Amino acid sequence: MIKEQILLVDDIVANLNLVSDFLLEAGFEVLTAKSGFQALKILERASPALILLDVVMPEMDGFETCRRLKASEKTKDIPVIFMTAVADTSNPADKVKGLTLGAVDYISKPIQLEEVLARIKTHLQLRSLTKQLQEQNALLQQEICAREAAAKHRKQAEATLQEAERRWRSLLENVQLVVVGLDQRGNVEYVNPFFFSLTGYTQAEVLGKNWFETFIPPSHQQQFQIIFREILEHNLHPYHQNPILTKSGEERLIAWNNTLLQDAEGNIVGTMSIGEDITQRQAIERMKKEFISIVSHELRTPLTAIRGSIGLVATGIYDNKPEKAKRMLEIARTSSDRLVRLVNDILDLERLDSGKVTLVKEVCDAAALMQRSVEAVQTLADSAAITICVTPVSAQVWAAPDSIIQTLTNLLSNAIKFSPSNSTITLSTQLQSDCVLFQVKDQGRGIPTDKLETIFGRFQQVDVSDSRHKGGTGLGLAICQSIIQQHDGRIWVESTLGEGSTFYFTLPVSSEQ
Repeated sequence: MIKEQILLVDDIVANLNLVSDFLLEAGFEVLTAKSGFQALKILERASPALILLDVVMPEMDGFETCRRLKASEKTKDIPVIFMTAVADTSNPADKVKGLTLGAVDYISKPIQLEEVLARIKTHLQLRSLTKQLQEQNALLQQEICAREAAAKHRKQAEATLQEAERRWRSLLENVQLVVVGLDQRGNVEYVNPFFFSLTGYTQAEVLGKNWFETFIPPSHQQQFQIIFREILEHNLHPYHQNPILTKSGEERLIAWNNTLLQDAEGNIVGTMSIGEDITQRQAIERMKKEFISIVSHELRTPLTAIRGSIGLVATGIYDNKPEKAKRMLEIARTSSDRLVRLVNDILDLERLDSGKVTLVKEVCDAAALMQRSVEAVQTLADSAAITICVTPVSAQVWAAPDSIIQTLTNLLSNAIKFSPSNSTITLSTQLQSDCVLFQVKDQGRGIPTDKLETIFGRFQQVDVSDSRHKGGTGLGLAICQSIIQQHDGRIWVESTLGEGSTFYFTLPVSSEQ
């Protein structure tokens, strides 16, 4: 089996090696270039199936490299996917520029290798389908002309056409991509079954309807009618993106590959477009940008405090004021501790969510897990004048002990931080039919109702000042949720303002019990 060839262009050697090794493992043949000029040189003798192209490079950036690729007859049809930092894609004009130059997609850095592989496979499939569609269109024209020129071969030509159409229909009707055929007026002549499953429409509700008036959101209709005209008249916009409306009114973002359809005389009769639903991918991109923005802000806060306090001491203004100098150094130490906790929590959460941490589960005694967790926070409870009451039950759970102790420790630490002095925190368990229910109950300030659904999100806190006053990072509950979910359990909270909160989670009962 011939391996498909990928050209990877990036001036960062570490990126080249990382992505190259991954693609080799995935079964591709990989060519690498450290500059746009080197990539063009390689393409004089090679014809890869797809090009991964960095945007920001010295001497010749990715946009200019792409322009030269699309200007060459030899390389113009090779799909190009830009790789660029999240910050580089924050300007919509840059993304439009890349698509206008002929790129088919963007991948934001830091890249997810599985995402790169999924994108490559999708666009290779799109390229194959588009090529087959173009070949099929050309074949139909040739066969029609041949049939008219040679009547004696009519039956054979008809049989060939029927078989070609059957294969073409089978391909389009089974692919997990949206396929839409429009006539010159923009009326729908064909959609494949995947379109119906994605949008919820029936065939009677789609065929013959005007595509733009029925399936494009009103705010986008005029813009994409112009694009459609430019496709028909000038064969522009081979790739573009636009939202479509489902029957329920939901918007789905589709990335299209467009092909002109012609009759036997070469007249334009419509378009056939193959599209990928990228709604979820766009949502992930937004989440990635938001997460990076929040992390940057959270890291800058303690760093600013460290720099400011040490900077003041370094100026010498406190040389004769040892108490103030000591206070500045204490601020720097406290901020450093928070910075370390924040970095550790971010790393823990990313390892858990990415599946890089393998939880080794075993039969554990619930009471022992509870006792070890209480021992870990007892000093903190004593300093806050808080009593921890433990009421265990005899039960065996199937769990990774260190991870469950981490979860209980997080919940108990939070309860201590938000409880008044001389109050009691209760840690208890209940044996249920197929699980063990753990409860951490405090007598603290409680959680507002509108925060109960979001409290387990990243950087979600009841009060934005908690991270400063209480020493938290806003990631502890997110880590707890990830751990419990990987145990096939549930975690939730019930709370009454002014009276306290109870955090619950379940773990499966050991089969040996």
